[in-house]
Amino acid sequence: MGLKKIVFILILSATSLILRASKIEGAFEALSIYDYFKAKNAFYSQVTKSAKTAACYGLATIFYRSDNPFHQLDSASKYISLAGNYHKLKHLKEVYFGFTIDSLAIRGLADSIARKSLEIAQKLSSITIYEKFLTANTFASQQLRQEVFYLRDELNYKAALSHNLSDSTQKNILRFPESFFINDYFILFDKQTFEEQTNSKTIDQYVAFIKKYPKNKFVFQAQDELFEIYKKNYTIQELDFFVKNFPGSHSVNEAWKLLYAISVQSYNTSELQNFMERYPEFPFKASINKEIELNNKLLIPVNDSDFIGFIDTSGKYAILPEYEEATSFKEGLAVVTKNDSTFFINKENTNIFNAFYTDAYPFNNGFAPVNIGGKWFLINRQGQKTVGPFEELSEQSENLYVIKQAGKYGAIDVYGAFVIQAQYDKLGDFKNGMAYYVSNNLYGFISKNGLGSKAKYQWISDFDEYKSAIVKYNNFYGIINKNDSLLLPPVYDLVIKASNNTFIVVRNNKYGFFDGKGCFISGIEYDFKKELPPHYYTNGKLFKLLKSFAYGRVVKQALMDANGRITLDYDSNQEVNFAQCGLIKVKRKGKYGFLDRKLNLVIPCKYDNALDFEDSLSICDLKSESILINLKGDLIFKTKGDIEKITPGYFWVKEEEGNLLLNKKGSTLYDRIESFQLSQDGFLILEFENKTKKILKL
Repeated sequence: MGLKKIVFILILSATSLILRASKIEGAFEALSIYDYFKAKNAFYSQVTKSAKTAACYGLATIFYRSDNPFHQLDSASKYISLAGNYHKLKHLKEVYFGFTIDSLAIRGLADSIARKSLEIAQKLSSITIYEKFLTANTFASQQLRQEVFYLRDELNYKAALSHNLSDSTQKNILRFPESFFINDYFILFDKQTFEEQTNSKTIDQYVAFIKKYPKNKFVFQAQDELFEIYKKNYTIQELDFFVKNFPGSHSVNEAWKLLYAISVQSYNTSELQNFMERYPEFPFKASINKEIELNNKLLIPVNDSDFIGFIDTSGKYAILPEYEEATSFKEGLAVVTKNDSTFFINKENTNIFNAFYTDAYPFNNGFAPVNIGGKWFLINRQGQKTVGPFEELSEQSENLYVIKQAGKYGAIDVYGAFVIQAQYDKLGDFKNGMAYYVSNNLYGFISKNGLGSKAKYQWISDFDEYKSAIVKYNNFYGIINKNDSLLLPPVYDLVIKASNNTFIVVRNNKYGFFDGKGCFISGIEYDFKKELPPHYYTNGKLFKLLKSFAYGRVVKQALMDANGRITLDYDSNQEVNFAQCGLIKVKRKGKYGFLDRKLNLVIPCKYDNALDFEDSLSICDLKSESILINLKGDLIFKTKGDIEKITPGYFWVKEEEGNLLLNKKGSTLYDRIESFQLSQDGFLILEFENKTKKILKL
């Protein structure tokens, strides 16, 4: 190429550059004086030329401004993005009529356009709008884009919540791994998986979920809900499975306590040791060891003035008398009352549950009824409420509790399951498998399996061991059996239960005897004395017959056997009693003596008063003395004071010189005794004049 030609091309190129520079400057000049029509056309003509960065910037400015008919934010976003991309290639700084085009200016305008666009996007607020914004505004500030990312992610997360399906949530996790809500997604996914896998809330579903998803964040909730089912079912097998398979559960300690409470009923040493052998991993071994230690410690409640304390077998106070009321220790605990609060103490005088009740009953087979604020509950030996609340709750009777709920009575077992629905106006305690109930002021009865009679009686007694009960109907008395069949029609003025399945039947102030098997032992022809107890009339084998003679001035007695044979006639004695220790107490001419079974007088009728023989001894009064005699009538002991039999083998002698305790041989065991008490645990407690105490096992 010749030199002239080269020079020509260079001149032409320079001229072209000058011309293009002149056009882009003219465009910005027009923009500076708000001649948007001219500026827009001029910029369009340069977007493919060498000044395309400036041209795109100028167009973005026109479309961004709202003082012209070309205002359009989508176009503004488009051209500022182009300007930014072109600038990246050359990194030139251009200045035209006061307009500087560089990276700072481009990002500033891009941010202004994005903020305006965001105002519109937020009004529409959809995932699509926000994603379109992010695509169109790539040169907006990172802070602004993060704000939009958050808004988009928030809508996505809300959508996932509304769908509430683990599959949908998992797709979002894969699609938006950098979402602001990624941690929430993972938690939501775990929650949805948990809910979907345990939708029926059955034991099998919970166990399968825990096994299949051990790292799921809701596995502990699954364990807790599984435990709640086991807690209601209250079975050793299920709790055993729980503590062995879920040792890390939040509920495992409570499960252990409940398993302990169910497995150990009487809390004796043998039971406790067996539990320890079966569950060496039990986390509360110290409590069992303490229980075993305390089991070997015998404490007996005693009254001391107005308060009750507990003494050990040496007669010394282990728990000082500080309680207004107290029961014996049962299953290792006693119910005590102090300052109008009732609670349970152990043998170390510790409020074992650290709780106070309005009222409480002793433990029975590991459960106790307690009243809290007027409502009744059952608690176990860990102090946990297992059943309730109820308006009323009885003591345990035949492994059932009578409860009152919503004004009606029913019965539950120790696990809280209704055996008899709460439907009656009143329900008695179960005895011999049966209980009476009251409905609309009439009595019926019901068994543990729900069978019974309709309410039609005015009254029903407890059922006896022969499954018989006395009923009142139309103001008369009769006897029924468990099938509501009449054993004795209700036509009598009174029916009284006696011993050995016999009844005293009264009509028109006359009495006779009825056998519970369905037949009369005697006619109803004897003179009834209502003040006399049932055992006065019969011991179940022999029957006392009372008849008035001489116009009622003289009442004579006879004895009859179950076959109706008179064994002692009326003319022989003023008073006759049933044989005790082979001897029959009789009264003749105002004095008492004893016959043998052949009706021979073996101890003369010389005593002013006499008690039936017990343990081969009788307490008699002779003139001014009280005496003990044996079966031969021999004198064993005599005193001018009083003799009282207080328990088999022991007699209390009250004398002016001091009180004595005798054995059945008439020997003085202890003297100078101030008082005695009989405990419910089978102990005789002696307090001496010097205030020391002595404990005797009965």
